[in-house]
Amino acid sequence: MMTSFLFVGLLACLPEIDNALAIDNDGDGFTELQGDCDDSNAFTFPGAAELDSTVDCMRDADNDGWGDSTSVEPTVVGTDCDDMNPISTYLAVDADCDATLTEDDCDDANPESTTVSNDEDCDGVLTENDCNDSDATILSTENDADCDGVSSDSDCDDSDATITADSSNDADCDGVSTEEDCDDSAALWPNFDADCDGVLSSSILSSGNTHACLLDNGSGECWGRNDDGQTDVPIVEFASLSAGYDFTCGLETTGALSCWGANSESQSVPPLGVFDVVSAGWGLHACALDSTGASCWGWNQDGQSENQLGNFDSISLGQTHTCARDDAGLVTCWGDDSFGQSTPPADSFYQIDSGNFFTCGLDANYEIQCWGKSITDEALPSGPFVQISAGAEHACALDRSGNMACWGDNTNNQANPMNAQFIEVSAGGDFTCGVTLDGDLMCRGSNSFGQLNNE
Repeated sequence: MMTSFLFVGLLACLPEIDNALAIDNDGDGFTELQGDCDDSNAFTFPGAAELDSTVDCMRDADNDGWGDSTSVEPTVVGTDCDDMNPISTYLAVDADCDATLTEDDCDDANPESTTVSNDEDCDGVLTENDCNDSDATILSTENDADCDGVSSDSDCDDSDATITADSSNDADCDGVSTEEDCDDSAALWPNFDADCDGVLSSSILSSGNTHACLLDNGSGECWGRNDDGQTDVPIVEFASLSAGYDFTCGLETTGALSCWGANSESQSVPPLGVFDVVSAGWGLHACALDSTGASCWGWNQDGQSENQLGNFDSISLGQTHTCARDDAGLVTCWGDDSFGQSTPPADSFYQIDSGNFFTCGLDANYEIQCWGKSITDEALPSGPFVQISAGAEHACALDRSGNMACWGDNTNNQANPMNAQFIEVSAGGDFTCGVTLDGDLMCRGSNSFGQLNNE
């Protein structure tokens, strides 16, 4: 009894504690006198964020050892990106607080940057949209739709990965680099002008009066009127074909000649020998060239089938006249000259082609000159042009971009140019055909005998 009395008496003698700063209001074990900077928050006390500091008063609401980086005075700011998430990352290893550790973050100064797990090469393009996520130099599908390594703004065809021509080094997108292209402003060169002389050298298409022929890897195909078998191509490998009035001639790869179709004037009976060029006329004669000159056969009423000595590299036949171009570009004509069709200009020409009673050519300035009947009275289109073809009473030419211009008789719309880029044009009797840059055949005009080949 004496002990209890003494204890109670001592308590009665202690002064009453009335200092609010000495009271631990939040129960965290620290009073404001002991350094608690927020005694209303049990997560805030000295050493609460022990990984930040063991002595500073910080808030650590998620008890992960890192102080709250978003807290305000008087709480000391810490380094926790999210103090409500105990597994959240912290500034020391996640500087942009995007929940991706620095070692896994492509850009730890940018919270919007992609992570390594989603962007392995850290090029800013997610793996699912990246053409190659192990190489940051390879563009994304956004900028390189066909993933061929050439950006969309430079790719000649960004829908086809096999077409890798880069317009920065191949301006005309023809697959030939600028330094190797004789004209990088037009896709026609050098693929369709092998010697880069500015004139198209393609010769796979030929139109006659009511039929036409096309050569494909040595195999010939003809269509249109076939009353005399002029479209029945022999099974022979040809280097070129020439459709005439009612017959067709071909130069075999061996240099031998073959002709078929009408033979009323022996126009389908060529001479024996080895030749370089053959041409069937708008009348009933044909000619071929070898190293000595022109050998001709068939109808010869006006001397159009007379042989001619000379160093010729091309020849073209009208109805009753013949013109040949020599290796200097000068033109020689013979046969009927009733309309001046056998009196060529003294200029040099890159290319010539004959119609019924006229001939047209591309001169040294790649402009058109024509001589002979009717069509020559019309205003000729202005060039430069790269190919010319004369039909029966109309003619057509291609410009440097492969666009077609036609003039002359347009009774059947044969002189209405077709809207495409062409590598070759061939004017026929009352129709016109062309081969496009993509290799397609297009024809326009009369189809009375199926010469448009549009079945």
